[in-house]
Amino acid sequence: MRYLLGMGHSEITMIAGQTAGNDRQAARVHAFRDTMAAAGLAKTAHVIEKPYVQALTEGAEAMRRIDAEYPGTTAVVCNNDVFAVSVIAECRKRGIRVPADLSVTGFDDLDLASVLDPQLTTVAVPSRDMGVRAAEALLNAVLHRRKIVPVRLETSLVVRASTAAPFRARRGLGKSRSSHS
Repeated sequence: MRYLLGMGHSEITMIAGQTAGNDRQAARVHAFRDTMAAAGLAKTAHVIEKPYVQALTEGAEAMRRIDAEYPGTTAVVCNNDVFAVSVIAECRKRGIRVPADLSVTGFDDLDLASVLDPQLTTVAVPSRDMGVRAAEALLNAVLHRRKIVPVRLETSLVVRASTAAPFRARRGLGKSRSSHS
C-alpha cells in the first residue's frame, strides 16, 4: 500500500478473499483500510470480497464490478496472484492497459507472476516456511496438546511491470478505454 500511495495512487480497490472465518484475510483488509484512512483516503478505499474457489472467474467478475462501481480506481490490490491474473486478463478484454491505465498487484509471488504480461508486482511470502510451521504446530497440538499460536513471518514486495504512477488525465476506467481507441 505504501508503495502505491507513494506513486500517487489515491483511489485503490482491494479484491480480498472472504473474511468470515479467515483471520489472515480479515487482517489484510483491516491493514488496507487503516493505511488508506491514515493517508486521508478512507472514502476512496473500496473492498470487494470474493471466494477463492474459482479465483480466475471471481477476479474477472470483481474487475467488471470495479469498472462499473468504482471507475476512478487507479490501482487494484489483489489478495492473491490468481485474482491478479484474472484482473489483468479482464482488463485486456476491456481495453484497459496495465499499468498505463490501471496498476495491479498480487500476493504470494507464484511462479506465474514473473511470466505474466505484464509481469506482476506482488508480495512474496515464505510459503515453505509457512508450511513447515503449520505442520509443526498441528503435530504439537495433537501430540502434546499445545495451543496453536499465530506467528508473523516476513514478506517482501517484488516490484515488476504491472504498476506505475497513475494516469492523471483519465476520468474513470470506462472513459479511458474510449480515449485510447
